[in-house]
Amino acid sequence: MKNIDFKKLLVLIVIVAVAIIAIIGTAKLFKNIGGPSKKVKEQIETRITEYFAKSSLGHSTIFSGVDLLYDKDKVEVKDINYGSMIEVALLYANDNKIDLSVDNDDAEALKKLIKVEPTAYDAKKIREIIKDLYDIDFPEESIMANVDYVYNYYYINKDETLLKAESGVHNLKNDESSLDFYAYDTKKGKDKDTYVTTVAVAYVYTSAYGSTYSKDKNGTTIIEKDLKEKKFPKDKVDEFTKYEFVTKKVGDNYVLVSIAKLK
Repeated sequence: MKNIDFKKLLVLIVIVAVAIIAIIGTAKLFKNIGGPSKKVKEQIETRITEYFAKSSLGHSTIFSGVDLLYDKDKVEVKDINYGSMIEVALLYANDNKIDLSVDNDDAEALKKLIKVEPTAYDAKKIREIIKDLYDIDFPEESIMANVDYVYNYYYINKDETLLKAESGVHNLKNDESSLDFYAYDTKKGKDKDTYVTTVAVAYVYTSAYGSTYSKDKNGTTIIEKDLKEKKFPKDKVDEFTKYEFVTKKVGDNYVLVSIAKLK
């Protein structure tokens, strides 16, 4: 048996180790290059926390209906109430200073007809916002409330006007109760042009003592209490229930695809 040259063996081991480290490093580098940029992440996560996460607005609950979205294990765009889409569109228009005002007498005519105080909006612009957010062709028709929805929306075809009026359903909304969201870990999805974002959801109760963050809507599992300002406790994110938001790039926008609870 030949004597083993331990010096050569050591050099060989070092070369192999360096090669393995280089391969792993290169793989990580390419993975980062292939992932979404910081700017894209910010765009997606802002859309989620400000709009997509509120896609059940308008229902009669103490959380303005937003909590209903998280009572289900999975929600797709086709499952979202049309009225809630309108409410999110109104929120988006207000945040982005999109003028939805119209100049006609439709609101006054409806007021005389059904004794309500409606607000008139530009229906075409609302449909355009909904298309940008949810990638659907919103129907040109009136949207009437179901048993727990607090608004009706009357579509006036001749003027392209949407009139929003209370439906008569008792609104349980409580200004001291809300939801807060922390979106993070946005990565590319399996399908082309899709992204998956993990979002932690908190139920917030505000009082004179501050904001209390709970894991559940009944406030039985308190994560943080009496915070002086309403700010998601990111250091305790693992203690909250999490959801995966799938979005897709369509044109210049990132639209909602689905929301699923992480088990």
